[in-house]
Amino acid sequence: MPISPQFFFAVCVLFLSRVFMQYREYQPMIMLSCIVSKHSMKHWVFYSPDIHDGTRRDLAMSLYHMNQSIVFSSKKCSLPTYSIAHFLENKVDDITELVYPSVLIAGENTCGNTTFGAYDEKSAISAYHTMSHIPLLPSIEVIICLFYPAECLNYIATNNTIIFMPAHRFLLRLCNDNQIRSAIYWMFESKQSQIHVIALGEYDREYINYFSGQEVPFIYPSSFYEYQPPQIRRNLFKEILVAPFKTVADGYCELLNNYSRSRNYNLAFTTIRHKIRGLFSFNDLNRFPAVVVFPYAVLSYYLSDIIASAIPMIVPSRTYISEHYGLLTDYRNQDNHYCGGRANMPERHSNSIHTLSPEAKTRESRYYWSQYASFYTPCSITFDSIEEIPNIVLNMNVTAVYECGLRFIETMKEHNEREWLQIIRSIKHRDMSKGYDAFLQSLHRNSTYL
Repeated sequence: MPISPQFFFAVCVLFLSRVFMQYREYQPMIMLSCIVSKHSMKHWVFYSPDIHDGTRRDLAMSLYHMNQSIVFSSKKCSLPTYSIAHFLENKVDDITELVYPSVLIAGENTCGNTTFGAYDEKSAISAYHTMSHIPLLPSIEVIICLFYPAECLNYIATNNTIIFMPAHRFLLRLCNDNQIRSAIYWMFESKQSQIHVIALGEYDREYINYFSGQEVPFIYPSSFYEYQPPQIRRNLFKEILVAPFKTVADGYCELLNNYSRSRNYNLAFTTIRHKIRGLFSFNDLNRFPAVVVFPYAVLSYYLSDIIASAIPMIVPSRTYISEHYGLLTDYRNQDNHYCGGRANMPERHSNSIHTLSPEAKTRESRYYWSQYASFYTPCSITFDSIEEIPNIVLNMNVTAVYECGLRFIETMKEHNEREWLQIIRSIKHRDMSKGYDAFLQSLHRNSTYL
């Protein structure tokens, strides 16, 4: 049922007070949209077996903003404590009445039994039975999967609305012909009206086109509902940040500092771990004059966090990426992270607008496909060599680039809200199938997987 204005106000006050207690620092820009969407729409309960902290944060905050509810169930169960989404969550077992919007976590037994990373008939049957025991089952209408998108294959038999929203390639972790053909069938060939495919980011939209010939809508991966950057920045750090936030940034940071000292530049580079030494906030990110990114993937939620903070972002050019294989080490289904380099990828679809394969490791392919990477925004500045970076930093109009970042955030918000509205309005009520075989038999099939 719709939430009352009084309850919504109380939630906002409680939430903001808890955020203040958590951070205990000047943190005026932490935000939560406390206005129910003005658009007339239905309220739905989504369900996600996602295990990635970034996609779960994104889903929680985006759907909350759109006045929708979601139930998360995975081995991780609870949302990450460093995210403000964590303060919105409630346990499914603890609620007596469903209100909108809600961020809910399945019970421990359900979380523990939720399938992950296995794509076969046994896993699909297990997923059906685990979901059928969720107390809120009659209210759940939509199953949505971002990372890994293939998790939604295991829920086809529920007869619920299914949303494949690939974050990091729609065939990720699908390694054999049976799995890949099953995904392509259900996503693009079955023509089932309750199955939707929306890409998370432009790269995934084009990747889908290469293998399916389909043109699908996309939504920007986002962290921007967790933070509202200030219009004017003050009290900036002196150092330039180097990313990613993992230890891989240490070597690049040392390289940049050594080069700057050798040229007598009055410039220092640092990593988030060295500067903050512990948990950091969006407000901390926002205080860096700029960030130099050496990306390992075309889409990562540390990139979404950087973009949400609006700080100027300096990134390698497409030429640099095409020539340096130490970057973008995680952008193919055939990379060692997923199928041990042995995924049996399908051929290019004849209707695709692309000719070069995104799975090829050639310079030409890396150059071509990197154009769709999420770190190339209207505001990012590119370098062709490490030696260029200090001069770029020293000559950059930091204020102008920051203001560009603020405008881009608003553009992304408008785009995402428009796409989410389309998704929400396309959902129709469907009763969950009475048994695992019931929906499949209606299609003259006896299994989910081909």
